[in-house]
Amino acid sequence: MGLSSLEKGMLMDLARSAATAFTQKGLGVEPAVDESGLPDALLEKKGLFVAIYKQGELRGCMGTILPVMPIWQACMENARSAAYKDPRFVPLANHELDHISFEITIVDTPRPFSDVSGLNKGIHGLILTKGFRKEVFLPGSLKDLPQNSEEIFARLRDKADMNDDDHNAPEQWEFFHAEVISERTTDDGC
Repeated sequence: MGLSSLEKGMLMDLARSAATAFTQKGLGVEPAVDESGLPDALLEKKGLFVAIYKQGELRGCMGTILPVMPIWQACMENARSAAYKDPRFVPLANHELDHISFEITIVDTPRPFSDVSGLNKGIHGLILTKGFRKEVFLPGSLKDLPQNSEEIFARLRDKADMNDDDHNAPEQWEFFHAEVISERTTDDGC
């Protein structure tokens, strides 16, 4: 990974245009993108999350771990979804556009995780799968965790409200490397 400043700026523009198109014209209208004019790095398929913040507070966050579409397309789709689909929030309104900022997290393929010494806070994220549930913890949400693996797992289970889920279901932890592109000055994660 390691996008250039130009590529990062292009992603921010794509995220903003997708959220703006939703608030101004609804779901049926998507901004046109000339794929032939995009850098090769944005044509790669990667998992990607887009978080929208309003005056520093989370306003929506959506994404996918799996590399199901090119980075540019995943950015637009997840920005639009963060604007209207996050069940924790009402859809973003046009009058809010001047008060929002974006954070884009591009993720590499997840790998099994068991040893906290391999976790680099700010660069790695974690995934907890238990039964039919999956919870993703982006790098910003891992900044204030303890150094002990079991304490980390316990705190994240609490955060995901997965402690009371099926006790017999197997639990799987994975980690992923992430590149975070942010307009924000703080790093709280979604």
